[in-house]
Amino acid sequence: MPFSPPSGTLALDGRDLVLQPLPDLQVGPGSTKSGAIHDVFFVGQLAPWPNFINDVENCFRLFPWATSVVDVHEPLPALPHSLSYEQTYVGDEHSVQGRFTQLIGQAMGGIFLSQGLDIRLGDFKSCTVEKEYQKVPDTMMRNAAGAPLVVGEEKTPWARPHDIRQPAMYMRDLELKFGFISTYEQTVFFCQDDSVGNNQTVLLYSPVIEHNWGYIPGRTVTLKQAMFYLGLQASAAPHFTTSESRTTGWVTNGDGEKL
Repeated sequence: MPFSPPSGTLALDGRDLVLQPLPDLQVGPGSTKSGAIHDVFFVGQLAPWPNFINDVENCFRLFPWATSVVDVHEPLPALPHSLSYEQTYVGDEHSVQGRFTQLIGQAMGGIFLSQGLDIRLGDFKSCTVEKEYQKVPDTMMRNAAGAPLVVGEEKTPWARPHDIRQPAMYMRDLELKFGFISTYEQTVFFCQDDSVGNNQTVLLYSPVIEHNWGYIPGRTVTLKQAMFYLGLQASAAPHFTTSESRTTGWVTNGDGEKL
């Protein structure tokens, strides 16, 4: 006989889903103690991204949300074996990236598609990049044809330090206006900006967005709300040519040589 969903099962549309915080990672006792740190240093100009939380919130409030169902959630409290909870343990960067792909990439792909937006998440090699590029960023926002929109870098939350050197380099090299770095538990978004008027690009950085934040108007937004906002901004204007200092450059190696 056909299976009937449990009483109280919730049908969620895109607007509902962007309000959902992420579950905590299940970290195994044998997790790696270090991360992949590259011999690259950011030496460009940095500035806070003004009004980031407010802009994300306004985007969420003013967007004309379509109401097609994207996902269903069983009523809580669910049984311990329910897939509403994390059942996978992580211990290295690859497994953290896998959870990010499932819980952010898959969800955001459905949310964007439900709103008629040509935005997806995927790995770098799924993209169509016009120039030959030997480096391999961890994750991308892209359109269905594979054109890059946003570049992202993912790290484990337990291996330190984390910094902006790689996403800044990828943004410059791929001529992308927007990027982010995420440990799953914490995410910072970046935007290249030239409005200062000194012929040098400034890298704007957002406040840290926690994975388990709920939406509190005027105070906090969810990671998915921030991802949705970034996707809209990038799909409208993805490209940017970095103007770096002739003296110091944008990124350098450990010897101070411009890269």
